[in-house]
Amino acid sequence: MKLLGIDTSTQTASVAIFENGNILGEMLLNTPLTHSQKLMPMVESLMAQLSLKIKDLDGYYVTTGPGSFTGVRIGVSTVKAFAQAHQKPIVTMSSTALLALGNLQHEGIIVSLLDAKRENVYGGIYRSDGTELETVYEGIATLAEVHQMLETDFSAERILIVGEATSIYPDFFDTMISMWNKNNYLFGKQRHNIINATSFCHLAFETAEHHTYLDITANYMKKSQAERDLK
Repeated sequence: MKLLGIDTSTQTASVAIFENGNILGEMLLNTPLTHSQKLMPMVESLMAQLSLKIKDLDGYYVTTGPGSFTGVRIGVSTVKAFAQAHQKPIVTMSSTALLALGNLQHEGIIVSLLDAKRENVYGGIYRSDGTELETVYEGIATLAEVHQMLETDFSAERILIVGEATSIYPDFFDTMISMWNKNNYLFGKQRHNIINATSFCHLAFETAEHHTYLDITANYMKKSQAERDLK
């Protein structure tokens, strides 16, 4: 079974192709280019290098957000177009969960934080046993609210914090780290903070919930700036 995975929920665009759980190839670009400029060239280049065509694929993985409104929409729309044209199933996952899956080796609590602007984050809190994730929380919150949740509910556990928010709001984390138990809190290195489509390899396609192009929608978690400006 050959599968294509796509994530475009942040500035980074990532695509990967799998066969029977093995990664055949991947491409990742962390550039200011828009996803409309880079996604299809990445897919086409990777498929060409593997001597594959879209019709050869048996299904698709895609993140449905949260994250960049435009980026999420482009990734979801691209996969929906492929699925409609070839009548193949889709498996979806939140972008914060996929980021956590990329750090599955951590046993304990994994906190994925993506920037939602103005010291708000799209946050995911997951419990990992090293092989599977359990979703504890997903939503939009302030950094202070995330800190309160962690201190209230998980202060005795080993916590790994990953995601772009750790570098976007360094002053917050530098200030708050003095209030945390430093033995319990870990922060991901740069490569752990980037969402990578290769992490879909941890999600079994056959047993995951399948969708058609008709029933997947983006999960923005909040209204776009344009929608807010109309009020």
